[in-house]
Amino acid sequence: MNWKHLFNTHILERGYDYYCENADMSVVRSYLTSILAENEKLLLRFRSIVKEQLTEEDVERYIAQVDDVAENYLGSSHYISYYDADAFVSGLQDVFLYQRSFRYPAGDVSAYSSLPGL
Repeated sequence: MNWKHLFNTHILERGYDYYCENADMSVVRSYLTSILAENEKLLLRFRSIVKEQLTEEDVERYIAQVDDVAENYLGSSHYISYYDADAFVSGLQDVFLYQRSFRYPAGDVSAYSSLPGL
């Protein structure tokens, strides 16, 4: 969908920084808090920006997200079909998009999935 035609040109020219620069910091923090509370993927991405090391809680959240993606694509035989493979990989990429900036002493987070075959 081409959404740009819905906005006046001057709004698009301002860019997103305009709204952040002119917003009250308490409003920005309140809004960010509500967004992060609603979306675990954004929460993990934000946490990856503000800190360097994964916590046990982060690992558990990543495991749950990997499990959710896998469960969406696993068939009754617990295999991912050839036709679903691209979507499955895309789902995993969404989960781990920012994971590379984290360090976890026990190794790769993807090794901790509780689903068989992952």
